[in-house]
Amino acid sequence: YPGAGQEGALTAALQDLVIPFLGKQFLREDGGELNISRCLIDSGWGETSDSIYNFVRECGYASVVMPYKGFDISATNTPISEYKRKLGEIISPYEWQIAPIKNKRHIRLFRYDTNYWKSFFRNRLLTSRGDPGAFSLFGDRVTDRTRLLADHLSSEYSVTVSAQGRRVDVWKLMPARENHWFDCAVACMVAASEQGCKLIIDQPTASGKEPRPVAPTRVVKTAPKKYGIRKRYGVGASH
Repeated sequence: YPGAGQEGALTAALQDLVIPFLGKQFLREDGGELNISRCLIDSGWGETSDSIYNFVRECGYASVVMPYKGFDISATNTPISEYKRKLGEIISPYEWQIAPIKNKRHIRLFRYDTNYWKSFFRNRLLTSRGDPGAFSLFGDRVTDRTRLLADHLSSEYSVTVSAQGRRVDVWKLMPARENHWFDCAVACMVAASEQGCKLIIDQPTASGKEPRPVAPTRVVKTAPKKYGIRKRYGVGASH
């Protein structure tokens, strides 16, 4: 975008990239049509937040597009799922929230716990193909793009941290690596969760609490009841 500043180039890029996809119909194998029901745009990149909010407000798809921001919530922090819900706020047991409108931009912000969701994504990668919850790519050809995607998806590592009865995998970027597509893939899963998608095999484990020790089973022994000869054998009973 020659001659455009950072904000102008960003706005033009969003117009060229986002708008065509939001207006596009995607065909399923059975002939059904789908369109994008939720689009999240990272609003925490440098000093571009105002440009992102302005685009969301003016793009014509305000019911579909939302600004989002990821937060690293460690073991010493309160998980989102345990926040006290405020008026107009949505809090999910799967560690994301939609904050109420309380800023000058008059746009709701989508927030999520990056540590929880990056761990969720890793579990999808480690699930065998064909099992529920597995993550796989379409096609069987390895291209430069798939190699680049694989490089981004493997750009971070996790360190397990325990504190205050919680155990959390804290994710860190490897030196000299880029993670943009990794962030996008994780955000896509968060957006799917907000739209109602979930794994049947999963239960929310957002709080990261350490499992409680299982109490030993108590065995109560009782002496056998003693009955008189009449009651045991029905002697003298009337019919």
